[in-house]
Amino acid sequence: YAIVNTRHFGGDFYPGKIRWLSAILGRIASKKASRIIGISNAVVEILHRNHEVYNSEKITRIYYGFGSTRFEHTNEKFVAKKSNQIIIGTIARLSPEKDLATLLKAFSQFRKHESNASLQIIGEGPDSKYLKEMAHSLGLEKSIDWLGKQREVLTYLNNFDIFVLTSKFEGFGMVLLEAMYASKRIVCSRNSAIIESGSIVSNGIFSISGCPALYG
Repeated sequence: YAIVNTRHFGGDFYPGKIRWLSAILGRIASKKASRIIGISNAVVEILHRNHEVYNSEKITRIYYGFGSTRFEHTNEKFVAKKSNQIIIGTIARLSPEKDLATLLKAFSQFRKHESNASLQIIGEGPDSKYLKEMAHSLGLEKSIDWLGKQREVLTYLNNFDIFVLTSKFEGFGMVLLEAMYASKRIVCSRNSAIIESGSIVSNGIFSISGCPALYG
């Protein structure tokens, strides 16, 4: 038999602890592995840089698979929006690495120019209370729909005018492929595998309808 380790996130093996301890634990966990799979070049590069794998020659990059068939029957809940309404949306875990605080601040500024804009946030996580309190302090509580965790995301993506991803780091960025599949305009951070997700689509590794993206 063969032991295969996969790394989906480029952060420390032991998050929140000192780097050398995380590196030691990562090397111990990967010592008997025949192959270590990183899901993007960004993840692979960090594994090399942080020395978190016992034998770096065993690291291989294999991208996530993307299947459009799971989106084919997701339009049953589709709700028509108002003709003059602008919906900005995101799909993200409500946690620090997704940096949704930046999204709330940016949306607050955007609302000063587009008062008919609303923000829909799909996801849940430990920062939920903090982010909702921030939204209240910014006077946005009536302009944001906190939709929680949703199984059929295309239902909501279809209504978005702009998809936003403010992550500080993404191991791959599957939600970007989902937004591209829905032909959404995208505003996203310029870091890690976020840029990589766009380039692999343009290079034909995935067959998804193209859409413009603006990196910030």
